[in-house]
This record gives sequence, C-alpha cells and structure tokens, in this order.
Amino acid sequence: MKVLTLATSALETLPAVATTLMLASCGHQAIETRHLPATPSPAPQLAQVGYGNQADFVQCTPPQCPTRTQKTLGPAQAIEVSQVADEEAPPLPAPRSLEALTAEASPSVDPDVAAITEQQTWSIPFAFGSARLGAAGLGILRQVTAELPAQGHITVAGRTDDAGPAPINDLLAHARATTVRDYLVHARPELEGAITVEAAGKCCFAAPNDTPAGRARNRRVEITVARQAAPP
Repeated sequence: MKVLTLATSALETLPAVATTLMLASCGHQAIETRHLPATPSPAPQLAQVGYGNQADFVQCTPPQCPTRTQKTLGPAQAIEVSQVADEEAPPLPAPRSLEALTAEASPSVDPDVAAITEQQTWSIPFAFGSARLGAAGLGILRQVTAELPAQGHITVAGRTDDAGPAPINDLLAHARATTVRDYLVHARPELEGAITVEAAGKCCFAAPNDTPAGRARNRRVEITVARQAAPP
C-alpha cells in the first residue's frame, strides 16, 4: 500500500519538474543567444588575376579572392624602372684622340696679333743750321749701327726747329736725313734696301720751340726700325 502511494506521488510531481526543466532550458538558450554578435556578410570586390600584359580583373567575395603577391607586382615594376632609366641616362661622349686634346690645350694665335709690329727709335742731334754730324751724333750712330736688326724696315726722318723760312728748313731736314742714311749704308751695306728717307722742316716737334733747349731737341734725325713682333 505504501509503494502505491509513493508511485502515485511521483507521478503527480513529474509534470511540475518537467515544466521547470523546460523553463530553465529556454532561459539559458536566450542568454547564450544574446552574447553571440551577428557576423555581416563580406562585400564583393575586384581582384587582379595574372600579371603584366596578361593581367585581368574579376569580381569575388573574400576569402575566395586571390591575393596579390610579389610575383604579381615584380615584373610590371621592373619594366617601369628600366624605362625610366633608359629615358634619363645621358649618352656617353665619344672617345677623343690625343691630337684633338692637344690642339684644344694649345692656344691659337690670332692673325691680327701676329701681324703687330714693334718699333724702336733713336734720335741723332744736329747743330743749328748744319747737316754735319757732331761728336754726340756720331756716338749715337755707332751704337745704332751695332743694334740695328738684320730684318725690318728702317725709316730715317730729318727734322728742324721753327726758325727760318719753311723751304730752307725742308732742304736742311733732307740734308740731315741723307747724312745719316749714308753713314748707315757705309757701316751696314746689307741694310741699304731697307732704308727709307723722309724730311720735313717745321714739323713733328719733339719739344716746344720757345726755349733754346727745346729748339735744340727739334734739330734732329730720327731713326725708326719697325719689325714684326714675336707671337705671345
């Protein structure tokens, strides 16, 4: 009789236990669901397939999209760098011969500079109204005769002061120049063809004629040698 009573009591409490277990299970499942965030679906994107001139682009969804590797980027980048290097590299100068370098290093001589002449002048004094050589004039002529170069043009110019008529002074100037020319030709016969005689009275004064010293300086014969200067 007691066994029957216990069995009946257990059967009566079984629905209540089952109900409690179901409620507990539902509450636990709701809690777990709240802690799991929703995962969004990845957006489709464009991906490169192949590389270089054969490269193409397709639409895919990660993680199925192909990844870009160094092999994908390498050939295109190397071609660009090579093209830039070819465009920017300056051309190498052509080899030059030793003769060309020597010609550039040697300065060229200007023809105008080479044609420049140098001059040297001596003055032979004369006494008033005379065309004869004095002691001073002879001493200078001996020095000039020794120094005259073998090459060059020699000009012998007779001069006077401003005293007296111009025609007489012209004749006196010419006589003085002839005296000096004859002395040079006698001492250096090889120079005869290089000598030119000029004469003018009351011309080309070397000093003012307002003092005896100035007039003495004007009574003279000038010997001028002109020759081509050596190139610099």
